[in-house]
Amino acid sequence: MTAQLLDQQYVVHLYAPATGPEAPAAYRGLCEIWRGCRLAFQMTEAVEGFDVPQVPPSAAEGVPEEFEGVLALQERPFADSQAVLRKHHDVFNLSVALAPPETRLPKEGEWTWWRDFDRTWNAISARYAPHMLGQARLFLAGVPEADPADASLLGWLATLVPTDATDATDATDAADSTSSTASNTEPPDLLGATLDRGVQLWEPFARPLYTPDRRLLLAVGPGSDARASRWIWSSGGTEIPPLARYLLHAAKLRYEMRVWRRDGQARELNEALDTLSSELIRTGATDSAKAELLRLRSGQALMLLGDLKLLRQTAEIADDNMRRALSEAEQLRAVNPFLRDAADAQEFLELLDDQIAYLDTRTARSASLLPIMPAASAHSVASAAPVDSAGPAAPVNPEAAYQVTDKDTVFVIHGRDERARVATFDLLRAFGLHPVEWDEAVGLLQQPMPFLGRVLREAIPRAKAVVVIMTPDDIVRLHPELAGPSEPGFETGHSMQARPNVLIELGMALAYHPRATLILQVGDHRPIADLGGFNYVRVAEGTAFRERIGKRLSYADCRVSMPPDGAWQTAGDFGPAEGRRPDRP
Repeated sequence: MTAQLLDQQYVVHLYAPATGPEAPAAYRGLCEIWRGCRLAFQMTEAVEGFDVPQVPPSAAEGVPEEFEGVLALQERPFADSQAVLRKHHDVFNLSVALAPPETRLPKEGEWTWWRDFDRTWNAISARYAPHMLGQARLFLAGVPEADPADASLLGWLATLVPTDATDATDATDAADSTSSTASNTEPPDLLGATLDRGVQLWEPFARPLYTPDRRLLLAVGPGSDARASRWIWSSGGTEIPPLARYLLHAAKLRYEMRVWRRDGQARELNEALDTLSSELIRTGATDSAKAELLRLRSGQALMLLGDLKLLRQTAEIADDNMRRALSEAEQLRAVNPFLRDAADAQEFLELLDDQIAYLDTRTARSASLLPIMPAASAHSVASAAPVDSAGPAAPVNPEAAYQVTDKDTVFVIHGRDERARVATFDLLRAFGLHPVEWDEAVGLLQQPMPFLGRVLREAIPRAKAVVVIMTPDDIVRLHPELAGPSEPGFETGHSMQARPNVLIELGMALAYHPRATLILQVGDHRPIADLGGFNYVRVAEGTAFRERIGKRLSYADCRVSMPPDGAWQTAGDFGPAEGRRPDRP
């Protein structure tokens, strides 16, 4: 059978978010992988014929938000291996193509290039996998004839494809993983697709929709190299090829599936709402504590319901984009792996529909109970909170307001980073807004020692907007005794996180003022699953992030002043954009 193999090549399409809290860390990972390709695969030259730099911008903030196209190109001398970094809409795409030099073609029976390339790729990329949306590894085999019905050919080629021996639900974090040398023991899927004449595609060891790493096998017949390249690499230009574009949207869909799987809030809230509603019906809605808890849970459920609907919309868009990527070859959607992807996507959308329907029913039932609850229960939990030894808190005048000003007020939540707090206040004032100091918020209650939660409950709704400054103040990690076998790097290693009070107060802001809360992120933070769907504004060099803050606040109906030559463009000294890291102050 070895005589049927003429060549082995290896192509990787890696996808990373270009927006959101993970984007800066993901982009830094891409830059490190780019340097790794230069060292490990000797990609030391620019690609002739293209006016594209050999080195990408050093940080994600250096890539304009509206930019779309190629950021960098590099290749090994004699053009047998190349790498290209693109930005496609809201995704960074790093594609790497590797081929052995003709002078080093193996002797018969020694076809190890796939395994060697895969091992090296793991070594330079695995540690950054937790920040990525996903990747697809393509194993290209040059064969005398690519016959989709040749089960013996596929079966033999499948034994040469390196497998990932780690848990399928998460990418490995070990750069020295032994996955490259693992052998395939499960029977391969013999169904494949004809991409073009002489080009056959299989996904012999398919995994569920939510897994981040895909391994595809291509058999390329004689004279079909150009047709294969048009699908998987290039037709002569720098635009993203059809299969890479399809796999990009599939990676986004798989990422959304992983986010959904990690978050079990919907089931918990459904059960809590059912239990509380039943108890209140049984007791005649006289239990004020349970009534207050039902109010809080209902608020949480409404927020989650919105998140689920947004998630479904995102998944539906990804599924539609997968279909559009195959618009020139609609017949491919009727065969694997594309048929299986479409079925998995449909199943995911149906699961989301079911979850949305269940949660919608529970919140409607809870809402029907709220009007019959006793008025005294409306703030029973908050009113019972400790204040000071002088006795219970006095009622707050509902007409109480902040100090008299003709400027719109912005309530600011912050941690220990005084520099970031002062910079934010300076920027808000440059916008013509009035940032609320803590003492001013306390003044609403007119008590010497007010309860913190009550201050926030009264202060947040009275502001026009809320700005939450997320600074990396705490170094955190998961306790080793609680770690699973394949935890991502941010769980097992030290990572940065905002102060607990900031996270708690952020939750209160999202509960009391969800449509006017803006999250400002400084530096890198450990991912927080419950905040994964929120769009942050990240501190960066230059004017662009300041402009984004101003626009977001204007969406909250704040009267923001942003003249073209105004002081707002440089207001606020936030310091280094990367913030603090675990390995340095």
